[in-house]
Amino acid sequence: MRGNGQKFISGAEFIVSTLKFFCIDVEAEARLLQFIGLQRVLFRACLIYQNGFDVKGANDEPPLIGETNVFLIDGKATFKLRINQKAKVTSEQHDKKNFRIRISPVNYIHVQALTPVFKIMVRLDRPPKSKREAASC
Repeated sequence: MRGNGQKFISGAEFIVSTLKFFCIDVEAEARLLQFIGLQRVLFRACLIYQNGFDVKGANDEPPLIGETNVFLIDGKATFKLRINQKAKVTSEQHDKKNFRIRISPVNYIHVQALTPVFKIMVRLDRPPKSKREAASC
């Protein structure tokens, strides 16, 4: 993952913001390229919990917005995504759960890639709620 919408805290975790876009670059392995040949294959990005279950947004809002469906061209694809604020998906609002993004072809169920585990926050520079409460005492 890359872009202003995410950051990595060394030795700790990835954090993704609901305020900014981030990109995920995907490159197919040689055996997948042999399997699909020159076909144009549509890939989809879905927000899931760390345990693999799909995330549902509030009021039927999609949890991910942006370029969630992208064609693989010359074995590569780039997703430009953002966590949908209207879907109300943050780690705080979901029992402090961690998330991942699953990248998979629309028509081939047995092939998928997963991002590293991450937390979702509104602002990247905001300390976790427990540290804010401790600082105010």
